[in-house]
Amino acid sequence: METIIDNNITDQYKEDVERYSLYVNRRRAIPDVKDGLKPVQRRIVWAAFKDTKCIDTNVKSARVYGDVIGKYHPHGDAGVYNAMKPLTNWFEINIPLLKGKGNWGTFQGDPQSAARYTETRLTPFCIEAVLGKIKEVPEVVDWENTYDEKSVEPVYLPVELPLLLINGAYGIGYGMSVNVPKHNINEVIDATIYHMQHPNEEITLVPDTCMECEIIEEDFDKISRLGFGKFTVRGIVDIENHGKRDSLVIRSVPDLTYLDTITDKIEELVEKKQLPQIADVKDRSKTDKQGTNNGKDIMRYVIDLKPGSDPNFVRDLLYKNTKLQDTVSVNMEVIYNYNPLRLSYKEYLDIFIEFRKETLIRYYNNKLKKVNTKLHQMDAYVTFLESGKIDDIIQLIRCNKND
Repeated sequence: METIIDNNITDQYKEDVERYSLYVNRRRAIPDVKDGLKPVQRRIVWAAFKDTKCIDTNVKSARVYGDVIGKYHPHGDAGVYNAMKPLTNWFEINIPLLKGKGNWGTFQGDPQSAARYTETRLTPFCIEAVLGKIKEVPEVVDWENTYDEKSVEPVYLPVELPLLLINGAYGIGYGMSVNVPKHNINEVIDATIYHMQHPNEEITLVPDTCMECEIIEEDFDKISRLGFGKFTVRGIVDIENHGKRDSLVIRSVPDLTYLDTITDKIEELVEKKQLPQIADVKDRSKTDKQGTNNGKDIMRYVIDLKPGSDPNFVRDLLYKNTKLQDTVSVNMEVIYNYNPLRLSYKEYLDIFIEFRKETLIRYYNNKLKKVNTKLHQMDAYVTFLESGKIDDIIQLIRCNKND
């Protein structure tokens, strides 16, 4: 029998929006403070390890995201595959968690090839520092049922480094957003050790972009203390002299910016005659096949200037009118105990250090439990042997074998 419930539409709307916002922020857009990963990123790493088992060998990317959406993440395959891309490319993440084979996109802005053409596997860093002790002792993390309740998945991964600061995070949720810049791994480790030794002192860290960039107009003491703020970053543009004329060479771009975005804007400014000093542009970027640049492709976009042009003036115009210079908003808002919370760098390190302590305690307690179990088994064997009735015991076991 149908039951009709009268309810005020405004109250119902507020209730539905609140429930929806909690789901989006907790389950999709905002990373967890413990491992610094969004749910889709965590599920990609876990499925690649547990189900696809692409640890030592490459497998088709379609197999990985097939396991992700089939067992853990019931959303679109394009969204999962697009989430794999920034986990793979050195110009999108400080330390990649996936090792890609094939076309995974370029810093020019070209998209990755279809999943049936690319392959992937977990990087050694991901296996060692992100999956950590879960490979040996699954009990080091909490578990929850998957969406179909046919299996379980980790609530978080037992990362061994402050991954949220190292690889950063970016996401737009419902009524909130997160933007944690990337930081140098050595500096983060040093800051963590220093904080353990001097827990009452403030922590200050300066971001470390994927490409070498200049950071200006900053107040990182304030940003680190409050967990939010702004700073300005700009790509490296060198000036080269070629006799009577100069050239500008773009060697890097800020994070979340592709070279094509900048070059398209330059071409637009030239067409509108706002940059009459430019004579020609050419992309001389190349792939580092020999590994001389740590396997990273080399960006080199050359802008030839007309004779008599002031290269410093043109460079300043490029910084002003293109994404070569960008203002970055920092907002270290994460999920902590299932609730959104903005943290300072010091508060984050406090939580991470406690998390590592808990992980290690759970790990060694589990190891101790297994050792004690083995000890009790061996103690029983010794007791049987010393009883002088071992033949009677074996015979009793044989008689009861079919019971």
